[in-house]
Amino acid sequence: MSQQPIGIALPKLFLWSEPSRFQEYPAAMARAEGGRVYSRLEVERELFDILPPWSTKGNARGRRTDGIVNTYGLERSGARYRINGINLLRKQAGGLLPTEEGLELGRLYRDDRKN
Repeated sequence: MSQQPIGIALPKLFLWSEPSRFQEYPAAMARAEGGRVYSRLEVERELFDILPPWSTKGNARGRRTDGIVNTYGLERSGARYRINGINLLRKQAGGLLPTEEGLELGRLYRDDRKN
């Protein structure tokens, strides 16, 4: 039996390059609700606390939002798979759903903040 190779893409990641922003992922996931599907805008505003720019029209994105793409995990793209980031949110119809790993990271962050 012959197996066809599977293509895997690893796009350029925009993980935070500023050391002072290291805890943004755990802090954002600490605000996530399990089972809730978020829009990209809700992820920016409610989880990452990113405000829109002052001159905004409609659903303009806030500043410094590239790192949000890295919260996505593995997804199929045609005949191949893409590893988009660290699997904290999963794309699905209607928006983004927190993964079990993302919710666990948020729980650990909340628990550590209590100590």
